[in-house]
Amino acid sequence: MNIFSLLTGGNTPKGIFTGKIVAFTGTLQVGNRKMQRAEAQQIVKTLGGNIVTGEYGKLRNANLLVLGKQAGNRQQSQKMDAAREDNVPTITAEQFFRMIG
Repeated sequence: MNIFSLLTGGNTPKGIFTGKIVAFTGTLQVGNRKMQRAEAQQIVKTLGGNIVTGEYGKLRNANLLVLGKQAGNRQQSQKMDAAREDNVPTITAEQFFRMIG
């Protein structure tokens, strides 16, 4: 059983991220629920999306930025600023977890 099946109870929602390019910043944790970024990226791909990684300048290609828990690092802040400048919508880790089930 893969992580997606565990998270969704085996019910795989189809296409939530179809046609979307998603970026992540910060730690994906809400309460006791924590997910490695690689797992979150795989879920996005499974649900039809693509991932953008690397420097904050690449965000202009993204359709969505998932904001994890702030660690106070400079790169994370730059990604959030770049998302605002490029009008890239943002969601919290909590919203991401609700989207995937």
